[in-house]
Amino acid sequence: MPVSAVCLGRLPPLDPELLHRYASLFSPIAPHPSSPPHPSSPQDFAILNAGQFTHISTKPIGSGSSKTVHAATYTGEPIGHLRQGDKVALLFYKGTVGPNLHEYKVMTAIKANHLTRFFGTLQPRPGDKRLCLISDFAEHGSLLHFFENAEEDELDISLMHKLVMARQAGEGLLSLHQHDLVHADVAARNVLVYKFGADNHHHTLVKLSDYGLVRAKSDYTDVTAGGEDQGAAGEPLALAPKWSAWECLTRDKFYKDSDIWSFGVLLWEIFTNGFKPYPDVPGTVSAMIAHLSQGHRLPRPESCDDVLWTLMVQCWREKRKERPALEKILAQLSHSLEQAAAAAATVTISTKLQALEAAQKAWLMPGFGWRAGAIELTPGLDAELQYSSSSTISVADPRDAVDGSKADLLADAIEDLALSKGGCRGRPFKASVPTIMLAKNRTLITAFNTRMHRLHTQRQKNQDTELFNGRWDDGLHGPVLEEKRDIYARLAHSFVETDFGLSIKVALMWHGVPSETVADAILATGLSSRVSGKDEGYFGKGVYLTPQAEYAAFYANGQRPPKRGQTYTLLLCAVCLGNPYPVTRRVDYDAGASISKFHYNYGKNGTAKALKGGFDAHAAAVGVAEDWQAASAVDEADYDELVVGSEEQVLPFAKVTVRIK
Repeated sequence: MPVSAVCLGRLPPLDPELLHRYASLFSPIAPHPSSPPHPSSPQDFAILNAGQFTHISTKPIGSGSSKTVHAATYTGEPIGHLRQGDKVALLFYKGTVGPNLHEYKVMTAIKANHLTRFFGTLQPRPGDKRLCLISDFAEHGSLLHFFENAEEDELDISLMHKLVMARQAGEGLLSLHQHDLVHADVAARNVLVYKFGADNHHHTLVKLSDYGLVRAKSDYTDVTAGGEDQGAAGEPLALAPKWSAWECLTRDKFYKDSDIWSFGVLLWEIFTNGFKPYPDVPGTVSAMIAHLSQGHRLPRPESCDDVLWTLMVQCWREKRKERPALEKILAQLSHSLEQAAAAAATVTISTKLQALEAAQKAWLMPGFGWRAGAIELTPGLDAELQYSSSSTISVADPRDAVDGSKADLLADAIEDLALSKGGCRGRPFKASVPTIMLAKNRTLITAFNTRMHRLHTQRQKNQDTELFNGRWDDGLHGPVLEEKRDIYARLAHSFVETDFGLSIKVALMWHGVPSETVADAILATGLSSRVSGKDEGYFGKGVYLTPQAEYAAFYANGQRPPKRGQTYTLLLCAVCLGNPYPVTRRVDYDAGASISKFHYNYGKNGTAKALKGGFDAHAAAVGVAEDWQAASAVDEADYDELVVGSEEQVLPFAKVTVRIK
């Protein structure tokens, strides 16, 4: 599909703000005043012998007009960046050493992330006059070879992968240009693929390679045209006509701008998955001049949007000064990658939400349940309660229900729980329950369900470890370890049976709040430390919960003992737990302090920090004698605390008022 010269002028210019926005991505490299010097650091480049390598491939893994490439494993002592066991590439050049030293000189002068790294030379055997360079090994070969095998290997090369490859190859070219060098052979065959992150485009790594034609821009004079596509073997500077710029074809001149033309062809190769450019045009200089002079350019790839297509076509402008600067191209590629990643994230989130839909129906429709001792939420009860589709609270007061109401039975069960199991070490909590409001909020249920499945996914990655991943008990022995396990035993009394089939645990816990107004706000918008303004959790920024109603009332009263005759507001909550950390005084408190703050969560000035990294909750047995800190003896603790890091882990479903007798 030809593109006329008139069309080129109508394409919109690149956004000038992009260059400034993404300038920080490209670290400046001080240009060399002349052609590349010999290496200045002998430690980085060495003369090695064949005895320092094993597993040298008998057949070449790659070849070109000037060299063959073999794979090998280095077994010698570390030299520079080369380590024992590293896989390397041995580049055997054809002909004698002298004419082939140029590529070695170029690459020992420049170190860049996206240029092939050279480690040194291989000492030739007696009578062998070939030059052998040692470079880093590209696991997937050339980018052209990678695309050829991608379909057979069933690789999903996304738009983000392609943008990463293009940008990294461009950064390699920029490194040469900043040293005042021209590559003169930019093409997919000369880009090596070191890593391909199938699940994450950030784990992809490519480098620009093959520096046989690289020269300082002042060194380029006449260039001999080669044969089909890559030039004939043996030519001193073989030209690849289908990748070459107009001035290279018509005047035998090379500039940095000439590399921009070739980079545009490389972009086209990437976005066509390695298609051969101009397949119907003979690969000669005269044929390409005739084709280009008629205004023809490469056709637009199917996967290429307007912005990237504009970028490619601008690279192929006849007047080299009208081609975009490489920095601007890289800025646009970075911007396109950012947009593609954002779009992919939206799709991923949408897909995940769709996958959760079936599981959410267990919550959003009648039929879910959890059971624990006196409290049992059943499908029948669930059917009687109404859900709120907005952020407003939807409640049912079982005290107003008709005789025989299942909700009324649940209210009795909650009252029984509060009275019989809500006190210090299980003693009866002397309080009555004047009101109970059962609440069901669709937004909170969906958030809670999403958090459960996220924790479930994390747990699945640790299938071979203990119940809660076992990450806290490394190096612990004897009484210290047993004390930690005792915390889990106490926490297990609050676990409930669920119908969700997930590896996480759900516990029933109380949360004390200062007023019914705060409780209603929480039931409407979620349980958050921001609701009351002071509710940071006893150990730090988190949500404070407890299985004992008496202790929740203590918290509702501003962390003071509840007063006789007073009424306090509590929330009964379901809590999902994936990896809680057991807090004990012996391990987690500052040594030598009689009463000390939990040292994982308090800074030098006593300021609260986040929960211990890697854990979604903290569980502790606390004692009144220790000023509501972790008890010295777990089995003599007065109450139990649970602090979770996210309000999404907590689903409040009942507002309970208790009056102290």
